[in-house]
Amino acid sequence: MEEGLRERKYLCLDVGGTSIKYAVCREDGDILSSGTAKVGKTLEEFLHYMAIGCVNVQFAYDPEIIAIGGGISADPWIIEEIGRTYRELVKGQQMEYLLPRIVACEKGNDANLLGALKYFFKLYP
Repeated sequence: MEEGLRERKYLCLDVGGTSIKYAVCREDGDILSSGTAKVGKTLEEFLHYMAIGCVNVQFAYDPEIIAIGGGISADPWIIEEIGRTYRELVKGQQMEYLLPRIVACEKGNDANLLGALKYFFKLYP
């Protein structure tokens, strides 16, 4: 391998039941590490941190709508749960009446790609 280049590593996931089995592998298939994570805890933490991100966006920019894109936007349940978790976090706070609507991006999974393309054209007109 050339000096200065990092070795490629791959994450392999097997989602089933209430757990995720994972392995980090080299390109040649050698397993570097592996383990199991409980899905319930992982999903609960994900929703919590997404909701915290929405609270931070609310305090910084005060938007009327927070649109979430990427792969998670394909599942309406996840968007609803992020909104519910958000409302739990701010319950009883004075800013509760300023709650933004949390929705899925119209472009769904392609939203991040379109944003990156727009940024590219801004840098290189």
